[in-house]
Amino acid sequence: MWLRLIRSTHIGGLVVTVIFGLVTVAGILSKYFMLLFITFGKALKPALEVFILPVTYRVSIFLNKSEKVVIFATETDFCPAQISV
Repeated sequence: MWLRLIRSTHIGGLVVTVIFGLVTVAGILSKYFMLLFITFGKALKPALEVFILPVTYRVSIFLNKSEKVVIFATETDFCPAQISV
């Protein structure tokens, strides 16, 4: 779960930062500062997520237990390569 949270934060952070940067400050900032804005935003968001990940993990476990959600599906096979005859 830790790796999944970090990976999704990296991908989501990049997409959101690029879209936000292009929509809000494109045309206001020069290309250099725009690239700096996106790079800094991309680096800052995952760094903060890694820092707060233990809290996120505990809150996620608490919510799953309180809502009685099964975290891991044991009856489901997610392998698309299997062919049953």
